[in-house]
Amino acid sequence: MDMEPARDVDNDSLDTEDDKIHITRAVNTSPGNGEVIICAALYLKLKLNPALQEGNNREKQMARLAELLVPEGSGKRERSFCQHILLKSKSVLQNLVFVKPLQVKLQIDTEDHPKAENTKEIILTESRVEVNVSL
Repeated sequence: MDMEPARDVDNDSLDTEDDKIHITRAVNTSPGNGEVIICAALYLKLKLNPALQEGNNREKQMARLAELLVPEGSGKRERSFCQHILLKSKSVLQNLVFVKPLQVKLQIDTEDHPKAENTKEIILTESRVEVNVSL
């Protein structure tokens, strides 16, 4: 049982392919150090897993959801409370949509950026950075 992005979000810079979220943005930098911060609210729901549909696996699904929603540092008590709330819920777990905040901070060092002959020229370079983040 994995989480998947809710499909009703439409954004030109957001692509959901292969069950991964791809955020594509152009970043203009000058020689020196820079920082890019990506903040997003991910709307997630459970994937339908046929293997878990056999028998009564609602408790297993709730345990997995609580594990994903409550950070490890929060402790067993908070996770148990989350499971208790989900147990009281009468809705189908695959229909529930959860919001998970995402914040990625990238430090960019462009000290070796080529310099123009005068200050009015711009030298364009094309670089690509791929960062894999796991929830």
